[in-house]
Amino acid sequence: MASADDSPPDVKREKNHRRTILKPYEEELLSSMATRIEEMGIGTQTTTARVAKQCGCDDESVDMFGLDDALRKECARRGYRLDMSSHENMFEGLPYNLEFTVKAIRDTSSSVVPPHVRGSIRRLELGWVCMVGSMVRDYAFQRREDGGYDVRVELVGEPSPVSGTMDRDEAESFDTALQRIGVLGWRRPQYQMDRGYLITDQEKWHLAIEREGYKRRFLLDGDGQYPAGFEDLRYLVEGVGAKLGVPRAFDDDSE
Repeated sequence: MASADDSPPDVKREKNHRRTILKPYEEELLSSMATRIEEMGIGTQTTTARVAKQCGCDDESVDMFGLDDALRKECARRGYRLDMSSHENMFEGLPYNLEFTVKAIRDTSSSVVPPHVRGSIRRLELGWVCMVGSMVRDYAFQRREDGGYDVRVELVGEPSPVSGTMDRDEAESFDTALQRIGVLGWRRPQYQMDRGYLITDQEKWHLAIEREGYKRRFLLDGDGQYPAGFEDLRYLVEGVGAKLGVPRAFDDDSE
């Protein structure tokens, strides 16, 4: 008597599909991409091409169609599905350039990973300093056991920091926004530039994130260079500070 297959539909489909054949260096790239998607977490919105570039893919000989197909299968094997339902019945372009949302196979919601799950943010620090001294800010978000955040903001010239809290719902909204911005997909090397001369109002910034289940911190910094979405991150963080009475250092129109 044949045994029942209790695998989720997404996994069953993967079992029925023939595995995409990739070249050795494409296999290595695939593994890095799947790991990066895991690190970015549930609710992340990105594309195969974007993740490939973040993982160092700059070789035009890479079969992007095959890589896109293999990535979906590998993510399914790890318990994730790359949801593209927003593109159904639409003719928009190449599949590896279309945005997908990372979801868990056994949970079709797009909510963020709960605070106790591996990969969720335990602590986040963002700071920047301009040499003219008027834009020095250091923000720190520390996760509490109840899922909320303790917030601490240090400003130049102020003898003591400003402190406040975020409840669990506020913290989950904050985490969701971070995932949409794609912070954990940023790469270190591209934000440093040696121009050979001094710019007196050039901004220096740093970002550090500690996650549950990871010993190493996610560290990133820059010197007048920024990843795509940095203004959205800064606007998000400064918005929390504004609720605590800390004036924004930057006045922009980010959403």
